[in-house]
Amino acid sequence: MELSGLPPIRLHDTRHLSATPALLGKADIKVVQERLGHSSRQITSDTYTSFLPQLMTAEAESTSAVVPRSPQKKETPPREARRKPEPEAEEGSGERPEADEDGPNEGLRPAA
Repeated sequence: MELSGLPPIRLHDTRHLSATPALLGKADIKVVQERLGHSSRQITSDTYTSFLPQLMTAEAESTSAVVPRSPQKKETPPREARRKPEPEAEEGSGERPEADEDGPNEGLRPAA
């Protein structure tokens, strides 16, 4: 070890070397807890999720995968794009076109 320049590995470090890949491989936390001799799942979870944020991400993704999604709506064009173009009055007729039924003056007719 001295020649490699690496820090020494303690016996306790091998526990982490066992638990980390198991949890990253989606092993049941109860199995890892029992293997390590922790008194509760909470201790195992607190120990490993604090320095393995990808465990939290993986858990969130697996949970969201089972949540039903609402069907995707078709994109509708903006209201302005859906409006019918207003008919133009003939030049010199003096008449205004009828109001667009979908417009703000819905149902109104020009006065005679």
